[in-house]
Amino acid sequence: MRLLDRRPDLAGTLSWNLSFEDIQRGDVSAALRLAMAEDFNLSLACFSCVFFIKQTFAIPGSALLNIIAGVLLPIHIAFPLVCTLTTCGASSCYFLSSTLGSHEGLLSVTDYFLPGKLDMLQRRIDTARDEGRLFYVLLFLRIFPFMPNWFLNMSSPYLNIPPLQFAAAVFLGLMPYNFVTVKAGSMISTLQSVRDVFDLQTILGFLVLAGLMLVPGIVKRRVAAKTD
Repeated sequence: MRLLDRRPDLAGTLSWNLSFEDIQRGDVSAALRLAMAEDFNLSLACFSCVFFIKQTFAIPGSALLNIIAGVLLPIHIAFPLVCTLTTCGASSCYFLSSTLGSHEGLLSVTDYFLPGKLDMLQRRIDTARDEGRLFYVLLFLRIFPFMPNWFLNMSSPYLNIPPLQFAAAVFLGLMPYNFVTVKAGSMISTLQSVRDVFDLQTILGFLVLAGLMLVPGIVKRRVAAKTD
């Protein structure tokens, strides 16, 4: 990069393998902001590519990238950017799983990492679809993920979840998580670890939001029961 040509002292500061502790250091945060200011378009493109690839191939680290976005950009830019990249990357994972994967392959992976979860999710999705509340359940699973997002992304094609409904649930359902982590980036110096981002108050807020996503489906089911 031209920045490193002019500032060789930053070569040991900027790397592809940054941790939360690295970002928390003032010199690293300053170097990241300097790189963004030096070539905004290139830096934004590199960040977006890394984010997209991470989501597509279900690589852990979304919280860290969201925090970096909060460090580099104003929240009114970072938040919609992260929401868009998350949706595009998750949708790419969906189509990659659908195109190159198989139900048997998915079953072997999930049985190793999450035994019995695929069958349980299948029953839950089928019930929600029959009762006309599938989208609300998808939102619930994203807002407070009792199952990992990579698992939901990879399994959704085999659960017959429509792509548009899948993408909408990712975009809307992960908004609270994305906002909290991006906001944390803007106040990185006050945090001790990634765990501080998800304190008790935040987790309770996620639980309340997740519960609210189930209310329309419950009301709809009760109205249908009374009609019958």
